[in-house]
Amino acid sequence: MNGSKAGGAVMKVKPMGMLLMMLAGWINRHQQDVIVYLKEENKILREKLGTKRILLNDNQQMRLAQLGKRLGRSVLNDACCVFSPTQSSAGTANLIARKI
Repeated sequence: MNGSKAGGAVMKVKPMGMLLMMLAGWINRHQQDVIVYLKEENKILREKLGTKRILLNDNQQMRLAQLGKRLGRSVLNDACCVFSPTQSSAGTANLIARKI
């Protein structure tokens, strides 16, 4: 009888686990769709800008640098960014130097 109780407990967990896996899959797909959209939006913006540079203020540089640091340079290089990782990290280095 103990075996049947354990088996019953496993049966109760499976639907919940399956539901969680489906939810996680949906969330992942949704996030991927958002990323694909934002990458395409960035490509279009870069096409519109051409060789023009966008000047960022200190706050904007710091915000991009903080977010970019969590991602890492290789991810940023692949993300088709409007602002280069070098621009963000150089701007942050300048901001830090001024505050010290």
